[in-house]
Amino acid sequence: DLFCKSIERGGVTEKSSIVSAPKTRNSSVLTDHEDSEVDVSTGSISKTDYEIIQREKRLVKRYKKYLKDNNLGTFKKNLISIPDVTKHLETDGWVVETQTLIEAKAQSERTHIRMAIGQLLDYQRHHIPKPKHLAILLPDLPNNDLVDLLHSQNIDIIYEEGDKFYEKKH
Repeated sequence: DLFCKSIERGGVTEKSSIVSAPKTRNSSVLTDHEDSEVDVSTGSISKTDYEIIQREKRLVKRYKKYLKDNNLGTFKKNLISIPDVTKHLETDGWVVETQTLIEAKAQSERTHIRMAIGQLLDYQRHHIPKPKHLAILLPDLPNNDLVDLLHSQNIDIIYEEGDKFYEKKH
């Protein structure tokens, strides 16, 4: 846009007026999680029925309830808008009191952990307010190598055991 505007105005010289860039900025809106009862999606593709069980969503709902029942914090999510990006980013969780940004994964395998690290780092750049802590929410504690990987990136682990959640800080 700046290049086109400078051409329209006759080019750029030392005496050219300064063309200011349009003001754009990221926005980030904290919002409540929806406690809908939809945990299973169904449909058909090429005459084949499928069923998607939303394990990650169920895990997030259980963690939100655990925080509330134990007075451990207010659980929100964040909708992040980025200039020139049509689809907003939606975080899995934000604990207001500790300013902890959370990414949930339905499995504790390497591919899921690596995906969560990338998502947390991407969200962190745009999240308002800036997170003080990053954490991954998992259905169980991953193996020691993955714990080391997460801690090397200053990411805490929140995992479920029975009907409780535990934190493993970096």
